[in-house]
Amino acid sequence: MKKIIAIIFIFNCLFCFSQTKTIHVAKENESEVYTVVEEPAEFPGGTQEMYKYIANNIVFPNSARQDTTFSGCKTYVKFIVGQEGSVYNVELIKGCKGCSDCDKEAIRVVKAMPKWKPAKLKGEQVQVYYNLPINFKMK
Repeated sequence: MKKIIAIIFIFNCLFCFSQTKTIHVAKENESEVYTVVEEPAEFPGGTQEMYKYIANNIVFPNSARQDTTFSGCKTYVKFIVGQEGSVYNVELIKGCKGCSDCDKEAIRVVKAMPKWKPAKLKGEQVQVYYNLPINFKMK
C-alpha cells in the first residue's frame, strides 16, 4: 500500500510541474523584436529595389578580385528593422569562405540602407529581425 501511495504522489508531483507556465512581463521601455509578423518590414519599393540598391552600392573587394581562385560566395547578414524603419544591430550570420572583406562590405552596405517600411503586428508597428543573403560573384 505504501508503494502505491508513493507512486501516486510522485505521479501527481510530475503532473503539477508539467503544468507550470513561464510568463514574460515586458518592462515599459523594453520592446520585443519579432521574427513572425502579420505585415513584414519592406525596403522602399520592395525586394527588387532592395537588390538593385545592394548591386549599386556594393564595392567588390580588391582582395577577392586579386585572388585567382575566388569565384564567388554568399554572405548571410541579420539585422533589426525598428519601429520607425531604421536598420540596426547588423551582424554576420554566415560569412564568405575565404573572403572576410566580402563580409565587411555586406555589413557596410546593409548599415547604410535607407529607412524601411516597418513591420506590423495587430495593426501596430513593431521591431522585426530580417535575414538577408548577399551574393558575391566574379563576372
